[in-house]
Amino acid sequence: MFRLSVECTRASRDLLLAEVYEAGTSGVVEHELPDGGCRLEAFFDTEAEVSALAQRLSSWNTSISPCEARDWVAFSQEQWQPELVGERFFLVPAWRRDPTPQDRLRLTMPPGTAAGTGLHIATQLALEGLERYTSPRTFVLDLGTGSGILAEAAALLGARRVAACDIEDDAVRAASEYLSEQCAPVSLFVGSLRSVRPAVVDLLVANINAQAIRYLACEIARVILPGGLAIVTGFQSDEAGQVERLLVTKGLLLRERIQKNDWACLICVKDASHG
Repeated sequence: MFRLSVECTRASRDLLLAEVYEAGTSGVVEHELPDGGCRLEAFFDTEAEVSALAQRLSSWNTSISPCEARDWVAFSQEQWQPELVGERFFLVPAWRRDPTPQDRLRLTMPPGTAAGTGLHIATQLALEGLERYTSPRTFVLDLGTGSGILAEAAALLGARRVAACDIEDDAVRAASEYLSEQCAPVSLFVGSLRSVRPAVVDLLVANINAQAIRYLACEIARVILPGGLAIVTGFQSDEAGQVERLLVTKGLLLRERIQKNDWACLICVKDASHG
């Protein structure tokens, strides 16, 4: 058994987790670092596996060491703890049986390699936005669904209808499996916003990145009903101003900004005059 240690920022944690799971790790343990970063320890059966991954991650601070054989899957699962998110959600790993606190909605962490376990700050900001603005009258579209966790959250909140899309086949397969296990009534498809009719969505949520939001801004505005909302996140606070200014030019006016640590979430309303 061999251990690969990788030091990274919190912002890059999800991407690195996807890398190590795709490489076939037997388990991962995360450690918070004093400088605000984190260290991932991924365990592999053979030295060849861990060496190949270390080579792919050569731009990061990595180290390889042998370690004793043990059930690293079980050990890494022990490190994942339930977490209260926002005012409504109880985020919990699938293998945990902790009772759901009163007045909380149980949101199971998605498995697999798709980004979006729910532990990332940007995902949690999106969850906070959803809980504030989702109602039984809301048609929610989860753009770039990834693991499917935001679509599941919207369904738990009682949205009238939930749809989710991603341009990555692997992400949609992972989300489909996760949502099926949760029995979530979500319409899931591979594709982009070009597949969506104009002015049909009450609330669009997108946890992607600033560049993708800028690229899709026109399409985001097109599919939202006048008076509807866009919840966009996946970028850090120093990028929020630029994203906001571009969205305003498309008729999406800032209603609220949520920030946590270095991450931001913008909640915008579509100006009725833009049709």
